[in-house]
Amino acid sequence: MGKVAESDYFLNLSQIFSSYEANRDDDQLIREILQLAKQAANAEGGTIYLVTNHRTLLFKIVMNDVLDKNSLTNPVGMLGCEIPLYDKEENIFQSHICCQAFHKRSAIHIEDVYAESEIHFSGQKIFDQANNYRTNSILTVPIFDIAFII
Repeated sequence: MGKVAESDYFLNLSQIFSSYEANRDDDQLIREILQLAKQAANAEGGTIYLVTNHRTLLFKIVMNDVLDKNSLTNPVGMLGCEIPLYDKEENIFQSHICCQAFHKRSAIHIEDVYAESEIHFSGQKIFDQANNYRTNSILTVPIFDIAFII
């Protein structure tokens, strides 16, 4: 994929939101934002999690160009799965990278998932094994102040 000018991303984002104003399709909006983010990061895949009203992160959309996975499929039963944000004692649950990013309210970049020892990647490794795939790096970016609480 060739390099895209930064101004093109802003134009594309503007077009995405204009389309949303006309259609009000939340799922389509977040699919298009994820696709644009994948292009900007030159990433093979991406996942959108939504915060639920019972304090979990819900796998909403999963895309992977190499595995030809997209939001219309359910790779290894991921869609609809929820990851708790707190344990049974109401302590912050941080063993998943998406939970850490949520609680820290900051982006986290891991260069080599398989060399990382502080974050729990068992779910990612199960996904990799089931799909004959190897995740290399992960960038997790929490987005707040969007009213997508389900």
